[in-house]
Amino acid sequence: MTTSRARQIVLAARPKGKPAVTDFRLEETTIPTPAAGQLLLGVQYLSLDPYMRGRMDDRKSYAKPLQLGRGHDGSIGGAGAHLEPFRLCEGRHRSSCCSL
Repeated sequence: MTTSRARQIVLAARPKGKPAVTDFRLEETTIPTPAAGQLLLGVQYLSLDPYMRGRMDDRKSYAKPLQLGRGHDGSIGGAGAHLEPFRLCEGRHRSSCCSL
């Protein structure tokens, strides 16, 4: 059996002013096998909204700050990859809010 891998962009440093490429890092990670009652979506689009800039700072705000080394939470557009318990068609497109 092969292990599925994915790439993700994570917050590497708190931006000072305008975010720069060096504030982010591309990482490879293992995709966990979904447990009973879970589904797996392949993310094709992630909505990055203006409020997310404030979450890159570690300060009090109406939204919880992002942790270094973690991806953004947000709305996604993706296709189903493991949908057995949900009776959905594999490859069909869905949208959802999620933590990455």
